[in-house]
Amino acid sequence: MSNQTRMKLILPVLLAGSGVFAQDEHGDPYEPVGSLTVSPVVVQPGVHPNMEWGIEYPEDIDDLVDVGDNDELTAKKDLTMKVRVAGVAFQSGNTQLNVAHWVRIGGSSANWELVFYGKSYHVNPAEIVLEREVPAGTRIDFAGRGRSSGGSWYSTRWTVYDMEEVIGLKNGDLVPDYAPAYNQGRIEDFLTQFISDDLHVILGPRDMIYLFELYSTTPGDYYFDMQDLVSVITFEDPALDPGDIGGSHLYANFIRQIQRDSGVEWDLTVDPAGASLSQEGVSTEGSFFQLWSIHTNLATEYLLDEQFVTSYTPNAVMAITTGDPYVPVPRTRVDQPFSVQVDVSGLLEPGADIPLAATQVALSHEVFLYPEGQHSPGGGDPDGTLIQQGYIEDNGESVLSYTVTNLPAGNLTSAEGEEVFTVSALEDFGVSATVLDSKRVQIWPMATGSVSGFDPAAYYEDVPPLTVTLSDLYPSSTTYLRTYPGGSQSNPGEVTIIPASYVVINDSIPQDRSIHLEDVDSYFTKEGPHTLEILHETPFGTDLLYSSSIRVDRTIEMTGSLNVSR
Repeated sequence: MSNQTRMKLILPVLLAGSGVFAQDEHGDPYEPVGSLTVSPVVVQPGVHPNMEWGIEYPEDIDDLVDVGDNDELTAKKDLTMKVRVAGVAFQSGNTQLNVAHWVRIGGSSANWELVFYGKSYHVNPAEIVLEREVPAGTRIDFAGRGRSSGGSWYSTRWTVYDMEEVIGLKNGDLVPDYAPAYNQGRIEDFLTQFISDDLHVILGPRDMIYLFELYSTTPGDYYFDMQDLVSVITFEDPALDPGDIGGSHLYANFIRQIQRDSGVEWDLTVDPAGASLSQEGVSTEGSFFQLWSIHTNLATEYLLDEQFVTSYTPNAVMAITTGDPYVPVPRTRVDQPFSVQVDVSGLLEPGADIPLAATQVALSHEVFLYPEGQHSPGGGDPDGTLIQQGYIEDNGESVLSYTVTNLPAGNLTSAEGEEVFTVSALEDFGVSATVLDSKRVQIWPMATGSVSGFDPAAYYEDVPPLTVTLSDLYPSSTTYLRTYPGGSQSNPGEVTIIPASYVVINDSIPQDRSIHLEDVDSYFTKEGPHTLEILHETPFGTDLLYSSSIRVDRTIEMTGSLNVSR
């Protein structure tokens, strides 16, 4: 750790600690988060400071689009839409056939855009084949069509009309029961990561998946498998304006002002975002301002942010910087560096009549290990470990830099939790310490991967099916399996990526995946040893999760004897 200001730091201590944290300091990122800024922070008694606030609410696909009777979509707000082709399984015997995929944005008056044309081996699941800004109220349609080996087209399957040959599904939906392939275990490799053991769809909260049957028109028929063309649609809110995120109708919001000297409270009902003068002037000993949001159905209360305004108490603003640009909650990985910026203002120079609380603030650093199997600290006010405490005596910016996480775990690579930094005004004249600002950073474990189904010491004429097992994939990552001839190399030349192995994660927590790859022999085209590797791309770079050798020997040996008679 390094610091760039004059600080007095107490040596690290291992104590069970608890603190005063606003709701955005703990809890699931899908809960509402908000910010409250009250300015100026140092005022004369009786002044009404200005309050500015903004609240962001949980959102999922239902908050972003309406799904119509034909599985067509209508944007509920201005959105960014990204389309990826997850896989194609359209063939006649062993002959791969072409399919086409179109998207239409704007209803019947708009043109269809061809986003994909090709066969299974042309698919790159990580490639965004279409990215468009979609205004609120705009209809979105999807279409697919298969081409026979003779070149003629089969009929179009689209969301223009109600047809069972195309269906759009979201996270948690059950796969169609009229497609027997799902119940019979005939699920294509590229689709296994999206289907749970109980045949429910696994997607991110803002994703939809579209399944197309491009050959058969008879539901229940053996060939009616709804896997000929599969695409994944992701929606994002490009504005991210506070208060403009779905779910706000389920919450009531208010700002509470608490006079420190009398304890009198005033509540002001507010919209999800806005600005206003405080209801009452700041008392002689200062005032607390708290931003609250209440779920009207569940009666759950969330303290989103708080700030203290006084005539002499210092103020502090904190920010955490990591290598991941994710906005809602700062996050990083156990092996990655991060820094904490603390900007202190309002400190006074020491003097005979100046209380100590006006000349310095306290800085504490706590760590919280998440319970096993959970991705949050759990309910209530969890206990953390206080590892550092000190004082800041100067106005201006302080920077704390860390090369890796400080979580107290035996095996750091698999640890997950969060680190919380809190700046507090000191206790003074019988008044308890006051939290000026508190920020947290989520720490996620390092991903692991393995490949099973083969013996590195054996020789294979036909490479057997492989199973890829992935654990703790970073919430923003792309992972895939690749192979190349020869031994392991840092920069190989003839690299082949197995398309069905792509796993693209866009979530708020780490994910586990298991992929079964049935037809992999065609990717090993040369005799001799090959290297098999799992690569994991994150905001921090590309990591090698797994490397092994697999040997291919297709040499035909003949045994017997030759007899010659005269």
